[in-house]
Amino acid sequence: MVKAHLETGRFNASELRMNTDAGLDTVQREVLMTTFGCLIAVASLLIPLAILRDLRTVPWMVIPHVVLYVMLLVVWVVRARMSSSAIATVMLVMLYAVGTLSLLRVGIAAVSFLAYALVVIATPITFGRRRGLLVAIVCGVTYVVIGALTMNGVITFSQNALNYVSTAGNWVYTGAAFAAFSVVTVAIAGSMHDKIAELVRSEVARSHMLKNSNAQLADANDQLREMNEQLESRIAERTQRLQQANRELESFSYTVSHDLRSPLQVIEGFSALALQEEAPRMPDKARDYMHRIQTSARRMHDMIGHLLEFSQLANVEMRTTEVNLSEVAESILTDLRVTEPSRNVTVQVEPAMMACVDAGLIVNVLHNLLANAWKFTGKVPVATIEFSRQRDAQGRTAYVVRDNGVGFCAEKAQRLFQPFARLHNKHDFNGNGVGLATARRIIERHGGRIWAESVPDQGAAFFFTLN
Repeated sequence: MVKAHLETGRFNASELRMNTDAGLDTVQREVLMTTFGCLIAVASLLIPLAILRDLRTVPWMVIPHVVLYVMLLVVWVVRARMSSSAIATVMLVMLYAVGTLSLLRVGIAAVSFLAYALVVIATPITFGRRRGLLVAIVCGVTYVVIGALTMNGVITFSQNALNYVSTAGNWVYTGAAFAAFSVVTVAIAGSMHDKIAELVRSEVARSHMLKNSNAQLADANDQLREMNEQLESRIAERTQRLQQANRELESFSYTVSHDLRSPLQVIEGFSALALQEEAPRMPDKARDYMHRIQTSARRMHDMIGHLLEFSQLANVEMRTTEVNLSEVAESILTDLRVTEPSRNVTVQVEPAMMACVDAGLIVNVLHNLLANAWKFTGKVPVATIEFSRQRDAQGRTAYVVRDNGVGFCAEKAQRLFQPFARLHNKHDFNGNGVGLATARRIIERHGGRIWAESVPDQGAAFFFTLN
């Protein structure tokens, strides 16, 4: 779900272009507003001086100066509603007007050349080469027209620049210098415009992508948090169900322990009483039936006991300590040898095998495995039982109980660890079929696993690991 959300959150190329253009306009606007503020500050200092001088020399020049200053103030007031292009256009028009007025007033002067130069520099940086070239042509044409009118006597100058502009050579040389300056400036400034625009767009795109990614990550985190809350709620609900199932299992165990054992005790008791009182008068077949009833009742009684023991393993509290498995195995094998002292059994136990386990539970495991090895080697003339350790496929320590008994078919190995599952006839090998199931549950509670390998008539090997 999170991945799908991230996929749908991506923006296409047109959206990215719109965002980068908006970001570029924002950057241009910040630069232009700083420049515009500086222009107003300079104008606020120079306009009063120009007006005072105009009043003594060319009074009509006061009007355009005042108009230009008022327009600057108006634009500054409404700047919040103007785009960067509009503000830049106003600035360039103002500079062009200042240059033209200076040229009309004093002829070829540094002020007019400086104003035109600023226009030629600023236009291609702001709008690109084409508009920069167009503005340079406009400034050049204005300069040529004023120069032509001056040479024809239409415009005369009352300032001391009259001697400088009186010759056509000065107009031509200065115009050629301005033209060369304009060409170089437009080329350089236009290239700067492209690079600056590309740089700003890339930075804005990166910023927008990061912002979008952060938003997606925030949404993903919200979804993950919601999923975690749902998961915790489900875990709590399942835990409650599991506790309820455990309580029901305990109730079932109590029922099995009391309600089922009682009828079995009655059956076993009355069958024993019948044999005791009526055995002499019973036919042989009837006595055989009664003995079978008693045997089955006792066997059922034992199976119920083992089943209860198996079901209660999950509730046993584990207390892990360091246990010498070798000593435990030797003690169990010693007890088994006492039960059948006449058997020829070779025992090999690897010494000093230490493990951090629950001592009571691990004794149960080893007793089941070693007792099985002792039992299923009963028909072998020279039996061999081995308890050792080795490394499994994952590099963990695996303990192994190996024998040379009757073995079993490897395809049926997993059935061995199911309650009451048997692979051999109960008349050949007695048992209740719960021991290996109990061993498996104990090993799993220790964080390990248990498995078996065997070939019929070639013995068996039971492996288990511990956490």
